[in-house]
Amino acid sequence: MLALRAAVTAANDTMWDRAFGIETAGVDCRPTAYRVLFKLFRALELTPADRLIDYGCGRGRVLCLAARLPMQSVVGVELNVASADAARANLATLRGRQALSCSVVTGNATEFDPTGGTVFYFFNPFGGEVFAKVIDRVREAAAGSSLPVRLVYVNPVCREVLDAANWLGSPEVVHLNAAGLPAVLLYRTIGA
Repeated sequence: MLALRAAVTAANDTMWDRAFGIETAGVDCRPTAYRVLFKLFRALELTPADRLIDYGCGRGRVLCLAARLPMQSVVGVELNVASADAARANLATLRGRQALSCSVVTGNATEFDPTGGTVFYFFNPFGGEVFAKVIDRVREAAAGSSLPVRLVYVNPVCREVLDAANWLGSPEVVHLNAAGLPAVLLYRTIGA
């Protein structure tokens, strides 16, 4: 049953990639399935004022889907040069782009300045110590934001880092994995 579901998901993802004019799957990455992303983007309630930052953006599936919405900006942060180049290429060929600005930064996530971001996407891109450093930078950026800030955590291996953050509310479970465990969590700043 799991093999069949994986095959159906892969076929569905390939169909959406082709429809959007991009290629986000590959042996070097494991992007979030489109069916999960569509559900997540509804939960995010994105507005034209939002600025999405995807840490560990890989080949850019989340960036491309976000860029098809009327938003201020989408930014990918990726350490792997080949993946960052693939994300840039996908943004360049993307059909239906509406975001005002789209870019990919090649570099270390702990050195990236997230100021201005309102939505932060993490697909478990790094371990606990690095994750904690990045979340500290996001907290500083969120403190200066006049807009609500949301954090998405997919495959939440280091969930305790966000659960301990006193500036974030309790997470909304957006999606469960095949074992019935939380696979996609959505956190919002307290008061948002």
